[in-house]
Amino acid sequence: MSQAVFYQWCSKYGDTDVNIIKRLKELEAENSRLKKMYADERLMSQIRLETLEGKILAPYSRKKMASKLKNKH
Repeated sequence: MSQAVFYQWCSKYGDTDVNIIKRLKELEAENSRLKKMYADERLMSQIRLETLEGKILAPYSRKKMASKLKNKH
């Protein structure tokens, strides 16, 4: 570990308890997982709406929309 990384870490986490840091990491992982779930659900919702409107998406269009939504979130 370089000194720069060490000092960066100390400035960010210097006075925090180990348990708090572990909890922070858990929350960050959960947040990431929830963002992915939201993007997937949003995509499914969009597909359902377009299907109800009679606009059935081709696989290429569905894949393109999925990548746009995932990049957005």
